[in-house]
Amino acid sequence: MSEVKEKPVRARNFAFLVYPESAPADWLGRIQDLHVPGCVSPLHDRDVYTLPSDSHQVGELKKPHWHCLLSFQGVKTVKQILTALEFLGVCHVEVVHNMSAMVRYFAHLDNQEKAQYDASKIVGFCGFDVSKYLYSGCTLYNEVSNMIDYIESNNIRTYAGFFCRCLCEKRDVWIPILLEHGNINNTVRFFIQSRDRLRKKSLSEDDIKNFAKAAEL
Repeated sequence: MSEVKEKPVRARNFAFLVYPESAPADWLGRIQDLHVPGCVSPLHDRDVYTLPSDSHQVGELKKPHWHCLLSFQGVKTVKQILTALEFLGVCHVEVVHNMSAMVRYFAHLDNQEKAQYDASKIVGFCGFDVSKYLYSGCTLYNEVSNMIDYIESNNIRTYAGFFCRCLCEKRDVWIPILLEHGNINNTVRFFIQSRDRLRKKSLSEDDIKNFAKAAEL
């Protein structure tokens, strides 16, 4: 019987690592010259190993690196990607099955046990919209709910006050949402203004809570 050859893996989206110690100075520009949409993480320089091995200990710092993603219009094989990235010395690429999960991983947003990085410093290129994948619909709704809870808990009375709090306490998550999603920005602004009007009319706290619940429906 003749051997059945496995078909090469074909996909549209691939992720890989770039190391400062081995990458050419113009590595990002040369990736952009491929004219393929993608993004690159902030430099991961605080990651540590969480599992033991013969080559490292638990808690030992990993080599600084960037996470990169390329999103092709048509499917490509792993071999084609490795050939295109040969100038970087990339020897391994990973097929990306969930774009949102991967982009969020670039800042470890869903991995609180890992070192946290500034999501606003994930850089898109060649038309890649980072915010589209950084904040899925479900994530956005959850964060809006968290904003409303924060405004209530801290008795925020002005949008300026809330924005300053965001800059100090929620810079990596809420600031990009407010700046990149005008509808959410306007909703939060209107909620704060309406809440303050209700307070000035001396309504009870129960009335304010009922108004907040009605606004969610």
